[in-house]
Amino acid sequence: MVISRLRRWFLFKELEEVDITCEDRFEIRSHCVAILAFVNTAEELALLKSLEDRMSNVFQVVQGIYFTRNKQLDNDELITPEIFNWFGKPKGDSWNKFLDVEFDQLWVVSSTVTITMEYLITRIKSRLKLAPYLNETYRDCHIFTHSNNHDIKQLINQLEDIMLKLNKHG
Repeated sequence: MVISRLRRWFLFKELEEVDITCEDRFEIRSHCVAILAFVNTAEELALLKSLEDRMSNVFQVVQGIYFTRNKQLDNDELITPEIFNWFGKPKGDSWNKFLDVEFDQLWVVSSTVTITMEYLITRIKSRLKLAPYLNETYRDCHIFTHSNNHDIKQLINQLEDIMLKLNKHG
């Protein structure tokens, strides 16, 4: 309990508020989307890669960031705990460059959110952040489902429905 609180304090002490005006926040037109997820199975990864492919027809840039603790998922695209320091902060200059990118949208498509993912949700610069309700609301996130069933396939379907509605009215 104490170590968990200490990790959280070290991880979040450096966060700065991202200054987003109200007009910018609700601009629907988007070009750059980040998809953040925790992957447990190869099937979940395939569903997320398929979502990336479909969304690349709609958006100019679609960047998937997928975490796992499953050592059986041998994939260079997956992010494993080894690249983080002891309190969960990503190490390396590539992360700093990634965090400097201003995304139009961030989609959290996950049934699990680790402390590092929580840090990234807060730290990623994005005009619109969509996340399922996962026991707490993350700062700046718009909740797109309150369902207790956070199956990745269901979350993807709900996000695609939202995108269809936004593009229809945008």
